[in-house]
Amino acid sequence: MTINWTNAVNWYKSNIGNQTYSQNPPRFDCSSSATLAFASAVGITVDTVNYSTLNLADLFAKNGLTKVYSGPTAGAKNWRGYGFALMSIGNDMSSSAGDNGHVGLITPDGSFYNTTATDWLNGKTFLKNNAVQVAPWSVYTTVTRLKAHTEIWAVPESAVKNNLVVDGYDGIATWKAVQTYLNSIGYHLVVDGIPGVNTIKALQRALNAKLGTKLVIDGIAGKATWSALQKLLGTPVDGVKSKPSQMIMALQKALNSGKNWI
Repeated sequence: MTINWTNAVNWYKSNIGNQTYSQNPPRFDCSSSATLAFASAVGITVDTVNYSTLNLADLFAKNGLTKVYSGPTAGAKNWRGYGFALMSIGNDMSSSAGDNGHVGLITPDGSFYNTTATDWLNGKTFLKNNAVQVAPWSVYTTVTRLKAHTEIWAVPESAVKNNLVVDGYDGIATWKAVQTYLNSIGYHLVVDGIPGVNTIKALQRALNAKLGTKLVIDGIAGKATWSALQKLLGTPVDGVKSKPSQMIMALQKALNSGKNWI
């Protein structure tokens, strides 16, 4: 199942400023919005009346997503990537009916796209056409009253374990693996093994989302970008890609592991 996360984000963006929240037919609430956004990402047709926070997990599971986090909302604060967050006032989603639950889309830059009747920051009721909003996910988790339980449904860690030679040199094979991995978390790169502008921009965006850094998204692999990657991979931070490079060796090991590393 191919998941086009850009379609899901664009669904939310297209409805900002022109929808009013309602739990009455025809519904426009958090669950119906998440259902339609997800349907646009996987290319299926669904009837929103069939889904709520009580059973959206079934739709996600049937169409390629895995529950990658389940626990207190605070524990999901720093989660990054593309994924739907299901939230409940109780200790599991069985307590999430009506106003006791919520759902929205997290993106790699840490944004949380969701549909709600109230301003996420001050709780005031929205006026007409303000149902869809965007909040910083890490901040949203601290102000929501739904602190007991959150599930994040996303594409699971890559099952592909590369067999790169761990030599510290970033050749075509290493960059093909980087591009493939970045595509798996929602970017759309040509897998050609060349660290061109688009590949470096995607890497910079991913580093900003993961580390909270403020790299300029310019597609230039300079000292700041290498420093951020070194910090992420736990190698000495000097902003220099040596030949051979401890940073590249750590990157090759991360790519070989098949686990999420950024």
